Amino acid sequence: MTRRLYLITVCATTVATAILGTNADAATPWDYRPVAIDGGFTDARTAHQIEEPDKGHIGYHHAREEAPALWFRFDGDYGDRITVRLGVPALDRYRQLRPAVAVLGQDLPPITEMVPFEIPEGYGGMVYHAADLNVAQHEENYTGTISWRFENIEHVLRASGRIYLVGFIPIPQEPDANNANTTLDGKFWMGLGHRTNFQLSDLLHTYRRTARIRTFFEDAVTQSNLYRNGIMGLLIALISIMIAVV
Repeated sequence: MTRRLYLITVCATTVATAILGTNADAATPWDYRPVAIDGGFTDARTAHQIEEPDKGHIGYHHAREEAPALWFRFDGDYGDRITVRLGVPALDRYRQLRPAVAVLGQDLPPITEMVPFEIPEGYGGMVYHAADLNVAQHEENYTGTISWRFENIEHVLRASGRIYLVGFIPIPQEPDANNANTTLDGKFWMGLGHRTNFQLSDLLHTYRRTARIRTFFEDAVTQSNLYRNGIMGLLIALISIMIAVV
């Protein structure tokens, strides 16, 4: 084993031990790899590409008039089961917010409800509403973020080919005529996959990404978390220096 590889292995092991040793049930910062954190407009053409949809990916999105939906795309096979999860920052103004997710694919029936995005030609879909799912408050141990998290959605693909996953805020059947645009405004996150998604290079970005995620959640954060105690920041800085100098 080379000296560089040895140092990286030792540091990675130390980081993992620090996390697991703090709380055996704690989530790690790489259970879900952030795909987008408070990004802008996406559609079918600019959707975020997911190479391995069975691994954990997550996007944090502020839905608004100029960016109404968060788009993922991936290639799937008939019969594949995908796991999707939705959540909302636990802020008072979002207490009643219930996002939705559309799974778009070929050979699916047309979507009949109004949606705030354009469906690609030849595609149909199924829409899952968080309003139909059980919800519970959840604190993510590493980032310290607090969500209203909805139960998992399990979807079986009905056709092979390109699949789109679109998270959005549903258009109400009876919108407020005096406040039409605000009905589509709200923050949510959308997770895809269930397997741990980690690469060693992720350690170099974890601290910065976590800071951005906490900013996205505004006041829906706790101070008692692994991120803010400084241990992970110190260890990540150490491994960064070692990778750079060896």
